[in-house]
Amino acid sequence: MRNKLGQFIKGHNERLGVAHTKETKKKISEFHKGKPSGFKGKEHTEESKRKLSISKTKPRVQCKEEGCQELAPNVSCVCKKHRAVKGSRIYRERYPEKRNSYYRDNKEKVKAQRYKIRDVIIERQRKWRRDLKLEVFTHYSNGKPKCKHCGFDDIRALCLDHVNNDGAEQRRNIRPKNRHRGGSSIDVYIRAKRNKFPKDLQVLCSNCNRIKEHKRINESYEPNYEHDKRRDIAVIAGQI
Repeated sequence: MRNKLGQFIKGHNERLGVAHTKETKKKISEFHKGKPSGFKGKEHTEESKRKLSISKTKPRVQCKEEGCQELAPNVSCVCKKHRAVKGSRIYRERYPEKRNSYYRDNKEKVKAQRYKIRDVIIERQRKWRRDLKLEVFTHYSNGKPKCKHCGFDDIRALCLDHVNNDGAEQRRNIRPKNRHRGGSSIDVYIRAKRNKFPKDLQVLCSNCNRIKEHKRINESYEPNYEHDKRRDIAVIAGQI
C-alpha cells in the first residue's frame, strides 16, 4: 500500500513538475492517520492494540539493585542493564565449556594482538587500579582520602587497615585455593567494593598503621623469662 502510494505521488509530481498538491497531502495525511511511527503497512489487530496500550501504561518502579537509579517494569523489578548481567551469568553457569572458548581456539592470535597494544593495556590497567583505589579510599574517608588518625592526605602513603586486626586471615580467604600466597591490595579493594564497603575497614597512613601494629604486638607479647635469662648470661660471658 505504501509503495503504491509512493509511486503514485512520485509519478504525479513528475507529471506536474511541482511539489505536493493539497490533494496528495490530504491522501498522505489520511494514510498515516491513526498509525504509529515506523508503520510497516500492516494494520493493528485488536490484540496488538491491547498489548501496545498495556506496554505504554505498564507501571514502572526503581530497579531493586542497590545503587541503581534506572526504572524497571513492575513485573521483574530489574532494569535492562541488570537483566542482561543476570542473563550472562545464567548462560555461563549453563554452558561452562563455552567460557573462554575463543581464547582456547585462537590463543596465539590473541597473544599477538595483545602484544601489539601491550603499552595501551598496561596503562589501562594502571588507570583502573588507581581509580579503584581512589574510589575505595574516598568512600572510607568521606571525601578526600586522608588518614583517620593524623589527617595525612598523600594517597601514595595511605593504606587500607582492618579494624579488627584480621587482615591476614581475610587475605587468605580471598584465595582459598592458594592460602599461602593470600590476596593482594587490589583484591582487598575489589572485595570491599563488592561487599558494599563493610565497616571493618579504615584508611590509615603508613606511620599510623605501623604504630597500631607495634602496639598490638606488644600488648599480646608474653616475655619468655627463660630465654631472657640465657641471653643475659651470654651477654655477661661476652659471647654476644
